Amino acid sequence: MPLTTATASAGSPDSAPPPVTAVSEPDGVHTWTTTAPRADLSAAAGPYTCFAGHSQDIGWPAQYKCSYDGTWAQAGVIGQHKQLEAVQLYSGSTGGQTCGQAHLRDIGWVPANGYLCVSDGAVAGFGTVGENRPIEAFRFFHRTRQTCSQAHLLVYGPVDDYVCPHANTVITVGTVGEAKALEALTGTIL
Repeated sequence: MPLTTATASAGSPDSAPPPVTAVSEPDGVHTWTTTAPRADLSAAAGPYTCFAGHSQDIGWPAQYKCSYDGTWAQAGVIGQHKQLEAVQLYSGSTGGQTCGQAHLRDIGWVPANGYLCVSDGAVAGFGTVGENRPIEAFRFFHRTRQTCSQAHLLVYGPVDDYVCPHANTVITVGTVGEAKALEALTGTIL
């Protein structure tokens, strides 16, 4: 089934995900890149990252959830028992690249050949829509800055505390091989 997203609305730091413009996986597994909406994050004192998550039976949210000035970006919904099926992320004011990779049930890590990395202002997307295929784990890192992330598993809740390794160190949150879907993902770039 083809991937669809909501139309972007410009002018808000928490605007809706933009339409997909390029799918990079030839085997039907979805990863994509596109341009982020024009967001006014002038209040952000430093780097920021924004997430949007496609949740089962809910779809894409009306707005991105962004991290800046001590807040956390979030993809998915907590407490509604809906599996996270796709994630979009973008960053700004980082001066580098943000990278990710998702582990999809019955498929494995996508992209299969490594990480999808995008520069400030570009969106990286991972997952499927309409296939009832949850994301079970997610990898997220920045090439030159420290990143932090935490997974919320469907039914089980948060997995451990926030993971905040050194810059250019891959964070893996969630589970692999346990058939436990992510409900939500939170993160930030420091």
